[in-house]
Amino acid sequence: MVHNTRAFQEAGIDADLINWTWDDFAKVCEKITAKSGGKMKGSDDLSLMIETFESWVRQNGREFYGPDGKVTATAADVASWWQMWADLRKAGVVRDKNKTVILDPPIAESGVAVGDTAMSHYWSNQLVGIQAVSKDKIGAATVPHKAGGKPGQFIKPSMFLSLSRDAKDTEAAIAYMNAWVNDPEITGILGLERGIPCSPKIRAALTPKLTEVEKLSVDYFTAIQSKVGPLPLPAPKGAGEVRDAFMRIGTDVVLGKVEVAKAAGTFIEDAQAIVERAQ
Repeated sequence: MVHNTRAFQEAGIDADLINWTWDDFAKVCEKITAKSGGKMKGSDDLSLMIETFESWVRQNGREFYGPDGKVTATAADVASWWQMWADLRKAGVVRDKNKTVILDPPIAESGVAVGDTAMSHYWSNQLVGIQAVSKDKIGAATVPHKAGGKPGQFIKPSMFLSLSRDAKDTEAAIAYMNAWVNDPEITGILGLERGIPCSPKIRAALTPKLTEVEKLSVDYFTAIQSKVGPLPLPAPKGAGEVRDAFMRIGTDVVLGKVEVAKAAGTFIEDAQAIVERAQ
């Protein structure tokens, strides 16, 4: 969760942003909105962001997709997610619905970048890009969790290297891939361009050359090591279409065209049909 540090300071926010809960998040949204007189809302409305919803499902003790690739998230998971954001919209503490239904907007148009909101959600390796288009200094917080619940977030490599089965010299290919990850000279050239290196030794070697926002990214990565769950299995075929369905059906909820419970049931039915058809 990317946040505007100036707005947090001016509103007197002192929440533990590594261990905070969704209740804490709602209170922060209220404080930010009140302090600005409504000119800045607490957060972008993340109703349609399936990546954040996936953390919500895991906090409920499930994976979005099971080992067989079928959808194991429930209609109750979806309904509770969309209802939470509906309540925040009703309270007037998140970004306007007309901005919310603009799907996959560029970073430069996010609430944090333009100053409409104090929080939004992005991958940690996008912090550099967000800071480049934001007037105020940004900070990094975890996705809020449920009190006493399981971790929802997970650490996912931003890039994967694969060895072709047709490789003629597998030893040379493996050495080449290992160098991309473990060679200080090569990683020094790449820096954080393709994500945070998994090797603590390489991260330590890069640290002296990091910019302030790059250091923020690495410090955040270090802080959450004990606050995350296991990496989920790769998403099944059809996951991209499921994502589209989540945004499409969720848009009707945001615009008040359909009730939360009905929309949630429709999404789960559609999502399961999509992955079954894709197999």
